[in-house]
Amino acid sequence: ADPISELTVSDVFASLPKLTCSTKIASVAVCKIAQTKSKTPQNENIIGRIIISYQNNTLEVFEIERDTTKNDSFNYKSILVIDSQGHSSDVRSISLSNDNGLLASTLAGS
Repeated sequence: ADPISELTVSDVFASLPKLTCSTKIASVAVCKIAQTKSKTPQNENIIGRIIISYQNNTLEVFEIERDTTKNDSFNYKSILVIDSQGHSSDVRSISLSNDNGLLASTLAGS
């Protein structure tokens, strides 16, 4: 049997808990945090970030942190909210560059 065809989603991806938001979501981007040799106790358990674009054009950034008290468990922490209007119509999608240094957004309309 082909070992790749026997893989399940949980074999490839970590399962994250539900993230409850205060308003309707328009788009989501996820980035992995690059691991460095000089880890500090504050950031060694942070594995990534989730950037959410809401339908009211607000962006919110959450850190994904490994829960050290439970195996294979994660927590979210909101670290940034940007609510200044950058687009004149609804944001439809967001995307991150490969190095997570640039965030691009697209809007509805022509």
